[in-house]
Amino acid sequence: KVTSGGFGPSLNAPVAMGYLPTALSAAGTTVFAELRGQRLPLKVASTPFVPNTYKR
Repeated sequence: KVTSGGFGPSLNAPVAMGYLPTALSAAGTTVFAELRGQRLPLKVASTPFVPNTYKR
């Protein structure tokens, strides 16, 4: 179940967050989501989606 999504400017691609069954939650797993009647392949990724580049 997708809980949120949008465009990720750091990746220059769409990103989404949601809930998956534990068996499908490993990073790199391909899953599918339905968007406006079309099935889209999604790749499970760990957060953060890209490494941060700032220093504290």
